[in-house]
Amino acid sequence: MFNRKDDFSLIITKSCYYQNGKEYLTNIPYLHYKKDGVLTLNGADDIGEFNFQGYEKDGYFYLEKQYTGKHKIFYTGKLEENNLKLYYNPYCIQDSEDGILNLDNGVFNALIVFDENHFRLMQDDQED
Repeated sequence: MFNRKDDFSLIITKSCYYQNGKEYLTNIPYLHYKKDGVLTLNGADDIGEFNFQGYEKDGYFYLEKQYTGKHKIFYTGKLEENNLKLYYNPYCIQDSEDGILNLDNGVFNALIVFDENHFRLMQDDQED
């Protein structure tokens, strides 16, 4: 998906997670992609500051969210246009099979929306 020869950052226009029927906004300004395939994101929400780190493989994203001085949450993601739909199971530790099944069935409980114009430019540049 992000098959790039150089490092880049994508602007994020919205990020949130869903829990108990409510949407909780998070503050994540950018997704950083390194040419070695590592993805990183830094942000904060009502629980605290966090760092994401992960990678993309076979069309899915695998991310670990580490809250500063607190717990970790593991996410599986799938990119659909400029939306990175994410699934996390708060009761499982790094269960990517569960995430893939849910995402393939249209179920997600977190979302990152990339700036559409910036995303399109990055995709166009990737095709060159």
